[in-house]
Amino acid sequence: MSIENPPNVVFDDLSAAVDALEVGVEFLEQAEANAQRFRWAIIAMHQAVQCFTVTALKGTEGTRPLDQERKSVKEFVRRLVGYWARGGRFPSQPQALRSFLKLYAKVKDAGPGGMGRLVTSKAFRAEPEDDDAIEKLNDLRTRFAHFTPGVWVLNPGLTIAPLRSALKVISFLAFESQNILWSACPEEMEAQTEQLVARGGRSLDRLSAVYTAAT
Repeated sequence: MSIENPPNVVFDDLSAAVDALEVGVEFLEQAEANAQRFRWAIIAMHQAVQCFTVTALKGTEGTRPLDQERKSVKEFVRRLVGYWARGGRFPSQPQALRSFLKLYAKVKDAGPGGMGRLVTSKAFRAEPEDDDAIEKLNDLRTRFAHFTPGVWVLNPGLTIAPLRSALKVISFLAFESQNILWSACPEEMEAQTEQLVARGGRSLDRLSAVYTAAT
């Protein structure tokens, strides 16, 4: 069936973050019956952490999540000369997002280049196990998203800590950092995020009980 003038999909940083969190929690709940869903839970929760991190860091100018060092001056000059030669518009300098682990480091930075956007802003105080777990989350996501040929054997119990730390970071950024301004969002979005964090926590508790008992 054809649809005339189908609507576009519209999303911003925060709505994308909440959507990724919802997908991640749904996969966690599915993993209680189907362990194959752990792989998708890792990918979705990684995306949720990244989206919430970008939202908390960006500020009004939106540059904190960007990696200025990765922009090639030579490439920019080459493009600029090419545009002038063709009489085109002045090109904007290409933007590159910081890597996942660099973004995570920024949310632990209370300075003006990190989370210090407002007087009330708070940086994430990670425990050593959080840092290890977030690195593991990033490693697993990279392996699963860029799947190489072969056979994988995954102990689902080893994904519990990365997923729990991911949820901890998300909860802090959403409700404690003071850098995500829910007052500018639809009223139901904050409540939805609170419910998703709670659902994810309960699912991880059930999964932890199952896989701890199995070891």
